[in-house]
Amino acid sequence: MAAGSADEITTLALYGLPPNTLRRELTNLFAFAQGFEGGCVRATHKGLMGFARFGTRAEMEAALSVVSGRVLDPGHPQPLTVTVANTQYDPSRERPRSAAGAPASSTPAVPRITIKPPNDTIYITGLTAQSTEQELTGFLAACGNLESVRWIPKASGTIAFAKFTSIPAATHAVGQLHGFALPSTAGAPLSVEYAKPMPHGR
Repeated sequence: MAAGSADEITTLALYGLPPNTLRRELTNLFAFAQGFEGGCVRATHKGLMGFARFGTRAEMEAALSVVSGRVLDPGHPQPLTVTVANTQYDPSRERPRSAAGAPASSTPAVPRITIKPPNDTIYITGLTAQSTEQELTGFLAACGNLESVRWIPKASGTIAFAKFTSIPAATHAVGQLHGFALPSTAGAPLSVEYAKPMPHGR
């Protein structure tokens, strides 16, 4: 669904991607974002770069503010450099590639979430009966600056809240864990987003 003038650029260019980044991982990165229409990864003489297209300029700018400076892989600590692309990317020209493994249609769908105002607490769903608080806490702690975790078992499925020491730390955790599958979730991706005011007592 196009919006704005035909010559308006609504595509982000991403530099500093880890060398083994796949297209589906780029898609997971932007699964939280409203208006995300598609993306791709390209090999250049300077390394991998990515493109991500959005429906409107405002949606593109909102996503840019969240992902710029994020580190995708702790083993490759270079932060992403994200800018407005020079040309518009056309997702309709992309075809599934066999080189990266299974076609995109066989990849579990990443939950799409509504962007909430950034805060220092995140809300996690997609946990299974086999998931444990200890397992989730380990992955949250690996994101850095974790302050506390609240684990809430429910009949409809366990949910969790995680509070970090700062909004940037929470934003980093959203980027690292949204769409990520814990070993206990059998490949089903987590949904991770900013929470409403945290029900932590003080």
